[in-house]
Amino acid sequence: MNALGTARAGTSYADCSVEGPVLLREIAFLDFTVDAVPLRGIVAVRRQVGAAPSEMTALGSEWPWPELAVATLRRLLGKEPGDFEDGRVALLVCPVDADLGCGALSATLAFGDDWVEWRQVGWQNDEEPFDPPQLGLEPTENGLEPTVTFRFGRTAYTEVLQGLLTHFEQLVVGHLRTADVSTGVAHDGRTVGAATRRLAGSLGFVLARQRRRN
Repeated sequence: MNALGTARAGTSYADCSVEGPVLLREIAFLDFTVDAVPLRGIVAVRRQVGAAPSEMTALGSEWPWPELAVATLRRLLGKEPGDFEDGRVALLVCPVDADLGCGALSATLAFGDDWVEWRQVGWQNDEEPFDPPQLGLEPTENGLEPTVTFRFGRTAYTEVLQGLLTHFEQLVVGHLRTADVSTGVAHDGRTVGAATRRLAGSLGFVLARQRRRN
């Protein structure tokens, strides 16, 4: 069994949405780890490159990332359908706007009585079906290496993700209260979960629209 965890990480991107010199935006987030190795590090090693990919998990604390984090964690716990039409769940997304059209590291989730698997971990976008032979983790002489699968103990897996879900739901509640739009939000997070799923579903569109306006 693999062990799922998290580690602090950061990424950056060039912000071309404003006039003048291009700004380098930095984002701090929690990366998933598999057997104590960051997921982005695993991708870098399998690609045989020194730098981790710029894509990030949705586990960022700066608004509006907590909304997307809640939706992502619910998907990884099997509480919501996947991000893509084929049911796959995004693990790493574009740091600019989380647009799946930019490409995302994704996986098919499978649940057993005492295990959870992230199957066929590889790259895809929302414009064409996932094709394992074409969208592996690293280039090789003969094309792209086949995708990989991680298998976790279900109890430990659930404890890690449920703890993260509680944390990010609290961040969302705090933001909603600060913004004075928290009427009807339940303290147990049930109402917050419904609200954030709706909001996070349109996160990519909202951020893209904001960039176009600038």
